Amino acid sequence: MRKLLNALTGVDELKAYYHVSFKRWGRLYDVEKISQRLQEKFTLVKTLVSLNYGLPVFSELWGYVPEILFKADTLFAAISPSRVTLFQKEIASFTTKDLELRKTILKFYPASLGPLVINKEPKFNTR
Repeated sequence: MRKLLNALTGVDELKAYYHVSFKRWGRLYDVEKISQRLQEKFTLVKTLVSLNYGLPVFSELWGYVPEILFKADTLFAAISPSRVTLFQKEIASFTTKDLELRKTILKFYPASLGPLVINKEPKFNTR
């Protein structure tokens, strides 16, 4: 029924927000310094080391890829030295705090061009 209504109204079906953005070419970011700035306004959820079936994920550093997970109200940001993943666990409108986290993160990681893919930011609603 929802698909029919979306087709009739011309509205795309909303999904939980998910967007990956990258830093521009050059030096990798010091994740700990960025996290210190983000902790002033946003909740530090946890520090992660990306693992894939027990094997470490490697980056340009040829080592473990550290990720630090932050949360606003409904928006999460998993930051690493070369990329950030912004996501929501459930479909929800962005709050003012969510928009502030998104804006802050995209200043550090402005490039939507990933390896061989142009990653367009999805649509989202605000409260």
